[in-house]
Amino acid sequence: MAIAIEYAFQIGLETAYGDGAASFTDLPVFVDGRPKLIKDIHESEIYRGSLARSTFYLGKKHSEVDAKFFLKGSGAAGTAPELSKLLQIFGLKETITGGVSVAYAPDDATDDKSGGVKINLSGFQYYMKGVRGSLKIPLIAGQPVLCEAKLMGLFNAPTAVSLPSVSYTDLAVDPPTVQTMALLVGGNSHVIPSFTINIENQIEADDSINAASGQNGINEFVIVR
Repeated sequence: MAIAIEYAFQIGLETAYGDGAASFTDLPVFVDGRPKLIKDIHESEIYRGSLARSTFYLGKKHSEVDAKFFLKGSGAAGTAPELSKLLQIFGLKETITGGVSVAYAPDDATDDKSGGVKINLSGFQYYMKGVRGSLKIPLIAGQPVLCEAKLMGLFNAPTAVSLPSVSYTDLAVDPPTVQTMALLVGGNSHVIPSFTINIENQIEADDSINAASGQNGINEFVIVR
């Protein structure tokens, strides 16, 4: 018998780093299971008169999760897609030209966006705050663009929360197929079956003795091209 897993992914942008988001957008983002707890484990070296293993406790910790999503627009020129908040936490600056276009490009500004991400798996909610990430955009001839992302954020213990009722803004919009591209290399058009755009942000946990979990937040170093 197949086992069904109820699932929801929601994201919002934070006003101040790590404070969580005030409003959330439902997104059709797929994750590889629950967020991983990345932790330091310290053993208590206690001498005892038994063969029981030593007790341990956790040191600094944060959460990570791998995610995939189809890249697509809103279907209306100059209107931001439902993926807007997600794309911005990858260090991509959003530029909207009303009625014309919405563009995203790497930006090394000091006010890098961070997000609150809620992942609900069958009634258990994993709420990551201060989330930033890195992104790969594979372009394969004749295929829709399925992006690969790594998200990293501050750890919060999972809680029992009812599965939310989700609604996708761009549900009627199909992701475009990779074809009819005007890609030139050295001024020439070549037969290229695939290539990948890699937004190679360097994301790392920022250790701090003053932080509650030993880690102050997630630093994101954006490489501007």
